[in-house]
Amino acid sequence: MVILMGKILTYSLRRHTNKKKGKVAGQATEHGLRKSRELGRNLPSGSVLKGYSSMADRCIDTLSAINKGFKKAGGKVATGKQSIRKSLSGRTDKKRTRGVFLNFKKIDEYFESLGKNGTKFLQHWLDGKIPKAWMRSPDYVADLIIKDRIAHIVRFIDLKAKGKLGKLEDLPELHIENLSSDMMISSVFQRLTGEKLIKYANFVKPRESVDFYFDKTKSGVKVFLNFREKKFDVTKKLNEILIS
Repeated sequence: MVILMGKILTYSLRRHTNKKKGKVAGQATEHGLRKSRELGRNLPSGSVLKGYSSMADRCIDTLSAINKGFKKAGGKVATGKQSIRKSLSGRTDKKRTRGVFLNFKKIDEYFESLGKNGTKFLQHWLDGKIPKAWMRSPDYVADLIIKDRIAHIVRFIDLKAKGKLGKLEDLPELHIENLSSDMMISSVFQRLTGEKLIKYANFVKPRESVDFYFDKTKSGVKVFLNFREKKFDVTKKLNEILIS
């Protein structure tokens, strides 16, 4: 959490909950949705929750469950259009400008060669072993997410501080949830911290998040990233990406 002139603003880039295997592979499990509602009940109930999700059903369903738990605990969920961010999608549009996968046939063959081991596949991608003609690079994907979501928050804080969108001290306590996949979250973590995620033994688990907080100083907005109780000042790297 971050204190902004007496108010709190938090942002979590969170992995979807547990997913089913077999014929309905990829959908959220009942256990996973129950744990997501529990997660929602444990968020700060005095804040306003705003959620975003990728287009995958398991991500949308996870966010919906978090919202239900949050409201049951007395929290307020921001109303309005629910943004589905195509920049967080695995699939690529017809113009090949968004998404991650570029050649599904080659990716399927590569996945088969790894014994359909998802963890090994993810590690190969994060290590740059998969050709860019088949799949977007981790840095490319991370930069899309950073410029789409995190930059939006930084601009909002900066405009508020300048009094262009009302006073910063009038900002309500706000928590933003962004539901995505372990692939997207891992790429952002490595891009901003410069550290290999494999150092942390396990990859991002279901419902686990990379959390950000933002501190408005005289020189601008400082951004910090928290993961498994380890804190990183990512302000410099973030600014480099935003002006690239």
